[in-house]
Amino acid sequence: MKRRLPTSLFPKAALLLTVTLVLAEASYIPPASVDAPEEAVNLAEQGDGALPLIPREGADKDLALKRARRRAEQTALHARRFVDEHQGNKQLALSDTDFEPEEEERYIGFCKNAYIRMWPGNSRKFWSYGYVYLKEPYLANCTMLYYYNTRKYPNDDFCKFGFKVRGSFEGHTDSYTTCTDTDYVFLNDSNGNEAYYCGTNSVIEWTTIEDSFEFHFVTKEDSPRAKGFFTIIESYKLCGGAYTVEEDGPTGTFTSPLFPKNYPANIACNWYFAGPVEEGHEVIAKIICKQFSLQAPFNNGTEFCLDAMHFTYEAPYPSETQSYCSSDLAEAQHVVHSTHHPMLVSFRADDLLADSGFNCTYEFILYGE
Repeated sequence: MKRRLPTSLFPKAALLLTVTLVLAEASYIPPASVDAPEEAVNLAEQGDGALPLIPREGADKDLALKRARRRAEQTALHARRFVDEHQGNKQLALSDTDFEPEEEERYIGFCKNAYIRMWPGNSRKFWSYGYVYLKEPYLANCTMLYYYNTRKYPNDDFCKFGFKVRGSFEGHTDSYTTCTDTDYVFLNDSNGNEAYYCGTNSVIEWTTIEDSFEFHFVTKEDSPRAKGFFTIIESYKLCGGAYTVEEDGPTGTFTSPLFPKNYPANIACNWYFAGPVEEGHEVIAKIICKQFSLQAPFNNGTEFCLDAMHFTYEAPYPSETQSYCSSDLAEAQHVVHSTHHPMLVSFRADDLLADSGFNCTYEFILYGE
């Protein structure tokens, strides 16, 4: 014989089912809240009162209230964790697929390693968690490495990019002898260019001509900890490029790397000037250098340039490459014209002495019938 459930239980079962569904819906924060976590903020602020309850009488009401309060506490705890993670700590993961431009800020919440590829010409803000929010200092016993690399510039293999890092580092006040004895930031590239930053008020200002570098952040196991670092990392155009009338206009300028500072040793740059060819007309490139100071030529009976600017397809030498060094092109004392071919301009520096370099203008000139 089958037992029939008392009909008086159905309203109670319906009540429990309704409360369960309402609580489940209230405790769920949709993925879209990651970008706009106001729902989580409200839940964290309201606590128990964030969940709607269905009033009933008697023991069922007390049981429903107890369960609802318990679920409300769990939901509020979940909301606080959500806010702490996505609004307070900003612990957003970085990966080799994360290539957002400057306006997308990035944060550090944990001591970890990452590989960052940046679009040429973009920049990003990079800082230790405690520096901005001051809710807690940076981590002790941390050895962190971020490897920055510049992606290839679209449609222009002649462009060469480097990195600039600027900002500040604020460590603890305990005494130390060298940076490696305390908490520090260490920057280095593949060319032996490196710098340490530590102490209570250290200004970070570092430039590399390489298209990649390493960012190290190291803290001691017994570190008292402090605010840490705040930096802006910029991928900047060092030299070179393909220039056309359509993309770059009829006139413009190009300079040696780091101009007006001395160009770096052992550097190579290429500029490619190409004009369109129309029926009965051609476009040539005209190069004038107002400032031009390269290393003096070496002379051992035969004089030749150590650091030089080379022109391929310079008129009237279409099949030869002409080289200039020292002050050969200074003050526009020599004007370079291309032939009807596109012209390649190359700059090469050896690993010895360097000079202030050059500042040149280009102009595309239409000629023909």
